[in-house]
Amino acid sequence: MSIPSKPAVVRPVSSELNQFIDKLDKSSSKTGATSQIHAEKNKEGEIIFSRATASNKNAGTVSEHLKLTTQRQTARDEIKRLLKDSGIEITADIKKAMPSLTRGGDANTLKLVLQSAVTQQEKLHQQYQQTLDNVKKADASNVAKKIDHTKPSEVKDGFQRELDASKFESGKTGTYLRNNSPTAEALAKVFTAAFTPIADSCSKAALDATLKSLKENKDPDLAMKAGYQALLDSLSSITLPVAFTTMCLDMAEQISNSADKAIQDEPGRAEEIRTVADTFKNTIVSSLFLRVLTNQITVTLMNSQQSMNDTAAAAGVELKPTSLMQRLAPPLLALINGAKNQEKNTGKSSRVYDDHPDFKNFVTNNTVNNLENFTAYQQLNAQIRATNSTASS
Repeated sequence: MSIPSKPAVVRPVSSELNQFIDKLDKSSSKTGATSQIHAEKNKEGEIIFSRATASNKNAGTVSEHLKLTTQRQTARDEIKRLLKDSGIEITADIKKAMPSLTRGGDANTLKLVLQSAVTQQEKLHQQYQQTLDNVKKADASNVAKKIDHTKPSEVKDGFQRELDASKFESGKTGTYLRNNSPTAEALAKVFTAAFTPIADSCSKAALDATLKSLKENKDPDLAMKAGYQALLDSLSSITLPVAFTTMCLDMAEQISNSADKAIQDEPGRAEEIRTVADTFKNTIVSSLFLRVLTNQITVTLMNSQQSMNDTAAAAGVELKPTSLMQRLAPPLLALINGAKNQEKNTGKSSRVYDDHPDFKNFVTNNTVNNLENFTAYQQLNAQIRATNSTASS
């Protein structure tokens, strides 16, 4: 099933244009009004339309003539803007009925031709919205196809469908591989087994450091800090599975090829497509890590809570309600997720940090809390960035 192309945008009729037509209709009954259209700016800079009256349409003095000429041109310019904002083309009939430097215009005729144009534009906009809805439904249906994660060709095809559905629109960068699409779930299943021992090793390093600190310092705050620091340090020894590295690089190539095709189809969007493609590539590794590494680390840490409780009890240490092993995972998750500043993650609503100030001080210190020593992660990201078409980082 191929995804239908997104239709060309058809703008809705603006409320300003409807109000202008309504004013043309109401002003036609005004005593002494002619069909000539004038406009002036008020003190607030708003355009005020009016019909010329029988007493001033044939101005006798040069100054009056120049004033009315300016007003007619102001009216013409504003009408053209209203039409452009509503996506309505200026036809010969509309142009003839509008005022200009040499003509006063015909408000009665303009009202009729604009009403007809508005009716047609509203129909086109309804058709556009319906087509757009159909495209979105087709996108969703295509992306929602079930995927057998044990079959690499199905995983690759599913990823291709997700790329096609994104159309490399800037608004899709926040959800790419972050939602629970069949493709994202399949990718997670592919690597769960390979990352389990890695997650277990990192979690054990964090647990061992936490328990050691509890025994020696008898302070849950220092224990949480020591556990998180050990968790970060454990990342430096990780060797990524070859299959994972290969998959990430293959996905980056797939994105590049799809972006090139999208640019051929829509050359006017080349810059946006390239930028979005680079963003997609830059988040491949982090998106998969959030599903297969940090998720497993969180679960393993949570399952080790009893060991922390038992050690604290034996050492005579009273843990706080927020002294939880699983709370060592969120700051790491934030780093993987691209957090530039941990301050927003450790605000007043985060009780774990209020209860553990030393832990918070470490987490909010970017010079020590970073992924610089996660060598495997940095190297793989560098390989992917080398394929980028822009200077994105």
